[in-house]
Amino acid sequence: MPIADACAAWAAALAPDRVSRDANVVAKYGRSTLVEAPQPLAVLRPTCRDEVVAAVKIASQHAVPLYPISRGRNWGLGAACPPTAGQAVLDLSLMNKIVEVNEELAYAVIEPGVTQGQLAEYLDDNEIDLMLDCTGAGRDVSIVGNCLERGDTFGVYADRFLHCSALEVVLPNGDVITTGLGHLDAAATNLYKWGVGPSLDGLFSQSNFGVVTRLTLELMPEPETMSVYFFGVEDEQLEDLIEALRPLRLSGVIHTALHLANDYKALAAMEFYPWDETNGQTPLPESVRRRMRARYPFIQGWIGNSAFYGTHDQVQAQQRELKRALRGITRVQFVTPRKLEWGLRALRVLARTRLPVVDRLGTLVERARTMLTLMAGIPSNNTLLGTQWRLRREPHEESLDPLDNGIGMYWFAPICPLTGEHVRRLQRLIEEISAEYQFEPMLNLTLLTGRAALLTNVVLYDRDDASERERAARCNNALVERGIAAGYPPFRCSIDSFRHLGANDSPYWRFVRQLKRAADPEGVIAPGRYSPWVFHDAS
Repeated sequence: MPIADACAAWAAALAPDRVSRDANVVAKYGRSTLVEAPQPLAVLRPTCRDEVVAAVKIASQHAVPLYPISRGRNWGLGAACPPTAGQAVLDLSLMNKIVEVNEELAYAVIEPGVTQGQLAEYLDDNEIDLMLDCTGAGRDVSIVGNCLERGDTFGVYADRFLHCSALEVVLPNGDVITTGLGHLDAAATNLYKWGVGPSLDGLFSQSNFGVVTRLTLELMPEPETMSVYFFGVEDEQLEDLIEALRPLRLSGVIHTALHLANDYKALAAMEFYPWDETNGQTPLPESVRRRMRARYPFIQGWIGNSAFYGTHDQVQAQQRELKRALRGITRVQFVTPRKLEWGLRALRVLARTRLPVVDRLGTLVERARTMLTLMAGIPSNNTLLGTQWRLRREPHEESLDPLDNGIGMYWFAPICPLTGEHVRRLQRLIEEISAEYQFEPMLNLTLLTGRAALLTNVVLYDRDDASERERAARCNNALVERGIAAGYPPFRCSIDSFRHLGANDSPYWRFVRQLKRAADPEGVIAPGRYSPWVFHDAS
């Protein structure tokens, strides 16, 4: 039996306790927030690049494909599950070395198992004046995994893949390459992404051409000062807001990936779904939505937040420009670390009075602290609270991991032009489909660049409810299919959405298929990952 023989060979090459076909182990890696996901055949846990090389060669010899994961926290898109059956998971989480941090040139060389929390703590513990640009996925997610998925962050280095380089890759035949200037052993290998000749970095993002075992990540020098800012608008003001913000993003006045959350998403971060108040009715009735919003005066149709970094004079100038641009649309609130400290002191004093204003002030201060901390490069698991919106039972006492809480979630992440017209058109499409399947549209608008925006939507559902499971899967399919048809494809895909990306006769995917056959003729690495032809062939 190929899998038994392969596991025996893997156990000899790695270690018996790091290769498993145990049902409980396999089931843990087969968990997903999606309705259905293929289960792995086995799990391998290498500790170094050489073990990855050995694992890949054995996989080729025994015709058992490997599905590499960094830490398996790709929630809403498949987690650790492979896109097709018959694959063994290659878990790289034990490869968690911070190989180098260069303070002078502001970069870190890291392995796939390094988490956001681990790198942030390393910088703090060693008093290194550099900061990590964080995502909102918490402390325990892999940085390398997010880079290779082309994820986005909250800060200045919003496009993570643009700010990584020198990818060390184990190819399907066991060869090892380093992209960019790495093959020349150049002094600037970790400093210049493009190298000389064809640039190969992109071949190893959202693909299955090799196993990335190390990369270089750009870090941000700690600024002299920073200021986070908040504002809100009602939904009818959204187009005007976007038209006012775009020139600032294009010119660099706004130099971060400004985020705007709609009121549903903001409410989900504050409370569970009000099952009793709605008598179990879904989606959230408008009357209940209004009552919930009244409990949080800062929640409007859309809530925006981000930060400015720089010298004191630079930040002051940026604040003036933002206030000027939004005059007549909304009022902007700015919070610096010093202002936050004043707020905490005031809260401690007022807490003794037990005045009604204390709870409201406490909510505002905690909101400011969470955002200020995140924008300062310190990830927080509190950002995962919103995923528990549709839970009907008590959440896990110690873990916010959606998998530990049995959360149902699909993440739809379409990209569109940064104009009020396009954002509104995409918003209406998502809202229409969400209502059709009885889910709240949990929208987050990200000004990824001055030209393009992400309007992501999370379908949250109760995995214990058969009706919700069925509707959630159909809702996600409709979002992807109709989004692509309308000109708004996702910039990342769930494992059950790859089939929507293109037909067999697409010249684009035909060329990608030719590359795959040349690089991996045996199909050793992650068959089906961002490979729509696999699903078309099967059908």
